[in-house]
Amino acid sequence: METEIRKAGITYKMIRGDEVAESYIDLPISTERYEKLAKDITSESKVWNEVRDTLERLTILQGYRKLGAWSIELKIEI
Repeated sequence: METEIRKAGITYKMIRGDEVAESYIDLPISTERYEKLAKDITSESKVWNEVRDTLERLTILQGYRKLGAWSIELKIEI
């Protein structure tokens, strides 16, 4: 039996002064989280805000001051 792995590929930009860097995360996620992301990824949704807040923290951990543009690609791997 083949197992499906749900993933979120997240690309985000980090800003420090005039410097902009881009990072990418390929993250396995639960079926429940995958379905929430697929259903409701708008700036008003809870899951959207959770992702944005996490990316803001990662940006600071990486030594940048501000989160720039970001996007999510949902995929299922077998």
